[in-house]
Amino acid sequence: MRYLALLLGLVGLVAGCGVLAPVPQPVAHFDLELPGQSYGERRERVPLVVAVEVNSPSWLRSRAMAYRLLYQVESRRQLYRESRWSAEPAEMVALALERALVGGSAPGGCRLRVELDELIQVFEGPELSHALLVARAGLRPAGTAAVSPPQWLDLVIREPAISPDAVGGVAAQRAALNRLIEEIRAWLAVAPACRAN
Repeated sequence: MRYLALLLGLVGLVAGCGVLAPVPQPVAHFDLELPGQSYGERRERVPLVVAVEVNSPSWLRSRAMAYRLLYQVESRRQLYRESRWSAEPAEMVALALERALVGGSAPGGCRLRVELDELIQVFEGPELSHALLVARAGLRPAGTAAVSPPQWLDLVIREPAISPDAVGGVAAQRAALNRLIEEIRAWLAVAPACRAN
């Protein structure tokens, strides 16, 4: 009888632990645009651009989705636990730029080089946030091995988030990417053509 009571106690303890243990949430994966809804499909592409290259620092070379709480510790990057990017941000930005801007492979065309320095959701308060995209763009002749383009376009883009969570942050970062594309497009319209030396 004592063994039966002990066994029942152990079963109850194990069952209780199962109830108290948190159930892991499935990880949600997001992208900056859905396949088949490419940027710039309804707009003229830029004949000047024949290729795109996007570089990023080490903190953006992962699929983690980051945010920053300015109202607490503004220098601390934090990561969403149950949300991830489908690919590294630089890869998604490069694909979007290629779809929107690359106009062909004409001789004398340019390679668009983008340095993506930041892509993050920033919280000014518990219910108020925005996407921050910091980048610079440059042009260089497509066939050269130039280390750096001669002229850069510096960009700091902020877009408000519709909700203070990962879903709101993704929507805001998509809007920021759209603005990046449009600002680069406007700059390309007046940029000097690339010519190999």
